[in-house]
Amino acid sequence: MKDERTSQPNSAQSDDTAIFAPVLSAVNLKCLPNFCAVIREASVDLVENQETPIEPITVESPLFGSYHALFPIRFHDGLQWILKIPACGTPEHFNESASAALRSETLTMQLVRRETSILVPDIFAFDATLDNELGVPFILMSFIQGIPLRFSFSTGGAPTFDTEGNVTGTGPMRSVDHQAMLERLTQGDGDDIEPTVYYEAGPFIDPRAFYLLSLNRTKEPNHEVGIGMLKLLCLFLQ
Repeated sequence: MKDERTSQPNSAQSDDTAIFAPVLSAVNLKCLPNFCAVIREASVDLVENQETPIEPITVESPLFGSYHALFPIRFHDGLQWILKIPACGTPEHFNESASAALRSETLTMQLVRRETSILVPDIFAFDATLDNELGVPFILMSFIQGIPLRFSFSTGGAPTFDTEGNVTGTGPMRSVDHQAMLERLTQGDGDDIEPTVYYEAGPFIDPRAFYLLSLNRTKEPNHEVGIGMLKLLCLFLQ
């Protein structure tokens, strides 16, 4: 899972609840325990240990990340899974770009797990569409404790895959458009629960191109100090 800010929903996190309200109302949580049971019963650990009690299955209160809602799922034998749902996973906001990003994220995790010894969650099911039993795009995976890892790659972007899940290259990556988000806040329309704005860019062959793109997307400051700092940053990157 990506390293995201997570929190339990309570009165102090009303903003999180409001932002995620559309997708939380869309997900079919009633069918989730049975959905997980069917997948678990077909898994290797249950085939080898058919006497293992897995029910009842408890779906706990969601955790909120920056861009995802995470539902912890606990089986009777103590095993834990996580259901990860994007905040934009509603008919109004889940577009082709969001679908491609979810598929790329899932296949990347499967690739890392298959080809390396790095500890990443095991993917049990995923759907990059709204046309499924849960009613939302999702990733259903194992729960693991871990720490963020840092990597170095020759090309920056999102891995692209063929229909068999094999890597074919590097494509554009989907990033949060912070400038657009800030501009929306300054418009003063009072609506602070609009979905996150994204843009696609890349792939990048060096870090300089990535950072210059970010700076070029930033609104030019209207005061001398800000203008000077922006020019200095660009100079350092050159």
